[in-house]
Amino acid sequence: MNICLGGPWHGSKILKDNNEDELYFKARDKSGALITYNKTEIKLGSRLHVFWVESTLTFQQTNDLLNSTLRTFR
Repeated sequence: MNICLGGPWHGSKILKDNNEDELYFKARDKSGALITYNKTEIKLGSRLHVFWVESTLTFQQTNDLLNSTLRTFR
């Protein structure tokens, strides 16, 4: 999975042992591979949306994915 949707809760508090740094968290996928997710916050109108984006995605891939996802919120 390339992206996790967040909200007022922070996925890092659920999936990470060390909660000091909430800018990323690491999780294992079904195959056991370790994946790092970076926190991205986007304000759309008055609502703040928190996304956790896989660190291996390029800037363009991240931008395209978030734009596509945000279209569903409008």
